[in-house]
Amino acid sequence: MGAASLLLVVTYPLVK
Repeated sequence: MGAASLLLVVTYPLVK
């Protein structure tokens, strides 16, 4: 599944 990938890409900038 690519849900984890999308979540990571959306959370990476949010955390930064």
